[in-house]
Amino acid sequence: MTRLTSPFPPYCNGGPEWDPCADNPGCECDNGTMPEAFENLHKALVGRKIVEVEKVKYEGRWDQGYDDPKALFHLDDGTVVKVGRINDCCALGTFDLENVPKEINARVMAVEAAEDYSKAFILTEGPLLTADTTWSPGNPFWYSYGFWVKIEEAQK
Repeated sequence: MTRLTSPFPPYCNGGPEWDPCADNPGCECDNGTMPEAFENLHKALVGRKIVEVEKVKYEGRWDQGYDDPKALFHLDDGTVVKVGRINDCCALGTFDLENVPKEINARVMAVEAAEDYSKAFILTEGPLLTADTTWSPGNPFWYSYGFWVKIEEAQK
């Protein structure tokens, strides 16, 4: 397993490379997926100014809608950062914004994760944005989990 160079430490990954859960029975183990997801969110937002945040509610079945974003961060240059959940069969991932300000015009200073990666904290010059990022690898590591980040550049 390759260790990530990231501001986010690996979670519960003390076992041999093929089984990060070996030394930590009963824990939710991560193979680097969650630090990578947080690193992608960090790269997309830090230093940028958010001018609008949208929480997208998905009405479909739990096992559908993976390409549908759960959150949209509109930046001052017209770029939109889309974030969505990844669930696959027996594994779980989410990105559920908990507080969405009616108005925002604030630069992102940092993106931080709870120790177990179950919550994202987006620190801005204005309001603190938080998101539930509950995850589980299910049957490690056969299925996809976590959340994805896509950047839609502004049209010139």
